[in-house]
Amino acid sequence: MEKELTTVGIAGMDKTPWGTHFCQFYQTKAGLIDLLVPYFKAGLENHEFCLWVTSDPLDEKDARKAMRQAVSHFDRYVHAGQIEIVPHIEWYLTDGDFDVQRVVQGWIEKLNHALARGYAGMRATGNFARLPKVSWHDFAEYEQLLDRAIEKYKLLLLCTYAMENCGATEVTDVVRIHQHALMERLCMWERVESAELKRTKAELRKLTDHLEALIDKRSIQFNATIEELRNEIATLKRADEELSPRQREVLQLVAKGRSIKEIAGALKISPKTVEFHKSQIMEQLDLHTTAELTKYAITHGLVSL
Repeated sequence: MEKELTTVGIAGMDKTPWGTHFCQFYQTKAGLIDLLVPYFKAGLENHEFCLWVTSDPLDEKDARKAMRQAVSHFDRYVHAGQIEIVPHIEWYLTDGDFDVQRVVQGWIEKLNHALARGYAGMRATGNFARLPKVSWHDFAEYEQLLDRAIEKYKLLLLCTYAMENCGATEVTDVVRIHQHALMERLCMWERVESAELKRTKAELRKLTDHLEALIDKRSIQFNATIEELRNEIATLKRADEELSPRQREVLQLVAKGRSIKEIAGALKISPKTVEFHKSQIMEQLDLHTTAELTKYAITHGLVSL
């Protein structure tokens, strides 16, 4: 079954399925605002719960200011609890430690709480950078676990990365782990799909083509079989209609297990005449044995068991 779609609010990504985990490489603070504000505005308009985990270069005050400028009555959404804006240290760390399982579970718990309050789903963003005592290995473990965890939930998660803090290896790892990546180039956002997602789509297209070809083949075979059965039924119907009253009497008695002599005595005709009628019946109905004659008579209601 296809997943339900939700409006993203980002140019180039009109709608996307729930469970999408994608990332953004930004170069400037303005670029970060230009992407995240429409993203959260769409979430508020879709009656979704929104969680914005901020980090340099965009703090909580900057985020609130940008949202107030773009969203009418933004403070009403805040007071209603539909959107929360929290610093990344508060969200990712507990007593200064980064617990991968706890953070991933935190997203799920927020979603469950939002659904219980009647929201259509949840969208969030987080910035993993500048966390003390957190290695790139920790990042990779977290992102991989997160990608697997949210796939089945009504959750969109957009992870943001400062391009200046990412080398070629880091960029490659980030794109590989996420389903999509958005890169800021010449004041425009370019969407990049991970190699794994591209392979999956290619495999799905190949599988779909194969299934369609198989269905077409089976449909042709099915239609041919139906036509063959129709012709056979029509032929049998015509043959049945062409049986004379005497032939029907002979067929009924044969089906009842009477011998040639017994049939001749019952119908007051010679045994040779009975044998002639029997052979004519078998030829007309394209039957070859007495057992087939009996089966035919039973299935067509000429005799009862």
